[in-house]
Amino acid sequence: TGLDAILFLLDQNVDPNKIGWIVSNDCWYFNRDMAEVENIYKAVTGQFDAILNSESVDEMYENYERSGIFMRIDKSVNPSKMRAATVSPKEMKKLSLIKNVVRNGRIDKIEETKIIFKCGKDIPTNPDTLHIDCSASGTLFQPVKQIFSISNINLQMVQAPQPTYSGSIIAAIEIAFPDDEEKKNQICTPIPAFQEKEDWISFVKESVTNADKIGKALGFSWIRSNRLCPLYHTSLLDLAWVMLYMLKNQTAILKKMEQLSETFKKNSNN
Repeated sequence: TGLDAILFLLDQNVDPNKIGWIVSNDCWYFNRDMAEVENIYKAVTGQFDAILNSESVDEMYENYERSGIFMRIDKSVNPSKMRAATVSPKEMKKLSLIKNVVRNGRIDKIEETKIIFKCGKDIPTNPDTLHIDCSASGTLFQPVKQIFSISNINLQMVQAPQPTYSGSIIAAIEIAFPDDEEKKNQICTPIPAFQEKEDWISFVKESVTNADKIGKALGFSWIRSNRLCPLYHTSLLDLAWVMLYMLKNQTAILKKMEQLSETFKKNSNN
């Protein structure tokens, strides 16, 4: 990614003033520290409190930022994308050293003396400049489709954040209900890849809904003993607090996400 490339250059002691960063779309980033086991209760409650205390998608992201779960490169810019790229606060501090940031959208072509953007604007360059292409989309997956389809299993995300955990769930459901395709698909609803910031709402909603169905189908002991699941690495005390929090707030969380989604659609159509 562009973040990786810039961090690599900085780690090689390249002068930040010699680096130009073309940002076609500003993104929200997930604070990697919040994925650490010792922060799981703070991450779960912070995430859902941010949703519960919001009246709009933008306010939700601001709440995420205040709770330390999400970050952005420039606080004066409202990002339009959310792809769940993870960055540590230490790395974010390094990235802030880059002052030559260009926000003209996507590049159309690079010529010998200028970089031309699709919007028609251009900026100067020269043959002595190293141009690093980091424009591929790593999260633009194929459209979702039914996971269990006769003799085929179409691997997709059913839980956030790691694909490996989703894979283990799909395998366990196949073993548990080998001859009931309808039941398997009812339990494992595929989660679409998220790109736009509003996609995060449906992503979280589907994750929460799936988690409830998966828990009932496979049982708590299976989830707790699966090392690919974050709960496997969580202390019993933190796990108990997380479960109590979700028991108390899950219905309200799902309702609020529906409201936020409807509000965003209504405002987008105006």
